[in-house]
Order: sequence, then C-alpha cells, then structure tokens
Amino acid sequence: MLMDLRTESCTFLDALQKKIVERLEGLDPKRATFEKHSISASENIVNTSYVLQRTDSNHLINDPKFAPLEKAILTMTRVKNRMPPNMPADFLKGQGARNPDVATPAGGAYFFAVNLTVFVHPRSPHAPTGHGTWRYIEILDSNENPIDWWFGGASNLTPTMLYEEDCEHFHKALEAGISKNGATTTSTTRIARQEQCGVGGIFFDGLSDKPHKKLDIHGDATKRPKSAQECLAFFKSTGESFLSAYMPILERRAMLSWTQEERNWQLLRRGRFVEFCLLVDEGVKFGIQTGSGSLDAILLILPEIAQWEYNTGKPSVGEREARLLEILKQPKDWV
Repeated sequence: MLMDLRTESCTFLDALQKKIVERLEGLDPKRATFEKHSISASENIVNTSYVLQRTDSNHLINDPKFAPLEKAILTMTRVKNRMPPNMPADFLKGQGARNPDVATPAGGAYFFAVNLTVFVHPRSPHAPTGHGTWRYIEILDSNENPIDWWFGGASNLTPTMLYEEDCEHFHKALEAGISKNGATTTSTTRIARQEQCGVGGIFFDGLSDKPHKKLDIHGDATKRPKSAQECLAFFKSTGESFLSAYMPILERRAMLSWTQEERNWQLLRRGRFVEFCLLVDEGVKFGIQTGSGSLDAILLILPEIAQWEYNTGKPSVGEREARLLEILKQPKDWV
C-alpha cells in the first residue's frame, strides 16, 4: 500500500504540474511559454521545474501592452535522503515562532519525499500572487522500506491591492473542493513583524491514518480522512481546487492596467514577500538545511523584481492598499 501511495502521489503531482502550466499559458497564448528544466542534484534528488520569466522581452507588434505574468515557477522535487543525525528539533525556526504544525522527519531518519511548489507573480498590481504546495513523505528503514507516511500542503493568496470578493472566492472555492472529502482545514498564514503573509488559504500537514493532535479535534469522532485512500483523495482535492480557486481571479485581474504609484506599491509589497520566504517559510529552510534540492530551484520562488525602502509602513495610494494593511494586521475569516 505504501509503495502505491508513493506512485500515485508522484503521478498526480506530475499531472497537476502540467495542468497548471497549461492553464497559465492559456492566459496569453501569444506570449512566451514555460521552459522545462530538469536538475539532478545527486542520484537521489531530482528537480523538474517549469519556469516563465523575463516575459517583458518578447514583445510582438500585435501583442497586448504587457505580458500578464511577470514570473511563474512550478518545481517538482523527488528526493531520497537522510536527515542530519544531530539536527536540532527547532531547525526550522526563523523570524517568529516555529510553526508547530509542520511535520518533519526526525534527526537521522531516512526519508523519501515528493513535493510540488507553485508560485505565480502577475505583472499587474491588481492581480494577486498565488502559491500552492503539495507533498508526500515516507520514513524509511535502513533497507529503504517505508515504515511511516503522511501528506501535507498549502494554498494561499498574496494580494497587493485588496479585492475582498477575490479573497472570498479563493477561500470558498478551496473549501468546496475539499469538503467533499469530509475534512475541515484551517485558514492560516505566518506572522512576521506584526503582519501575516497574504490573506490565507488552507494548510495541512502530518495527514495520515494515525491520530493527529491538531486535526482530531473531536477525538475518534472527528470527520476527516483517516484511511490511506481517503488521505490520498483529500490530498488530490487540495491540488485540484487550487485551479478553481486561483485561475478565475487571475483571468479577471491579470490584464488590468495600473498607475506608477500602484506599481511602486506592488514592488514594496514584494519586498515583504521576499522577507517572508527567506526568513519565515519552513519549506525554504527545510530544502536548504537538509540539502533536499538545488538552491537555484529553491530560490526560483522569488519574484523577478522587488523593492525595498525605509519606513514604508503607510501606503501613499488608494483605499485598497490601506485596507490590505488592515487585513494583514487583523486577519479576517473569509468563508
């Protein structure tokens, strides 16, 4: 059964990666397409990335005024590795408290993992950055036989300018996609410097057939996926629902024009996004500290252009920017 979960997870994530690439390319068929890159950091670590970048350098006379996506990456990593034996329990801790809900192999453990990470950075400040990540992990014995397993993942939205109807759609579409599998999840983001990163989405980790302290809020009576096949079905639904949650927002916002002030604000907010990725995000720290991926592939998630200025806490343009800061400091339940 465990080897079936591995095969099915890899097959699903491979298909999901290609499906998302196809949908993103469909936004602007006349523009550059994704480039595929395969990197084998070692015999046991393989990264397959689809990258869309430098999209403003391919103008044709009949093209729109701008390419809707400034940068987008989809990286799938398959890794068989061993955790450093002396790895401290809080090795993922960065700025702010360590997220206790993130499941990681113990120090010295052999493990297999497959992970798909998606980041989409639209050019228009009116279109939000979208992020999704889905992973399956096995703990292996010394003969590389699986002895434990779990699923994890997240989808979240990071707007520059707040359209509350977009946030509501994103959360409700995710909820609709996963509720058919009998599960409840939490809308979650990380906090750093009194701000959350984006407006949340879904997050789960350590999902398996074993009791789960965070998920089993009603003990054995909790309605959630518990068998291997139920967990796999839930895992797939979180990936599939990302498209129905994010693509409609992208389709109605990605071609909206902007002012220079709005562009400046977008680049400043991207600076905060980079801060979260490098100082807070556990996935980035896990990849770097365990050597479970190439640094180039890990850093591909960052936007192509960002900006930093001193003392930029208050926006100088528009109500949408001011409302965004309110929501980032006082999170809202969107469902």
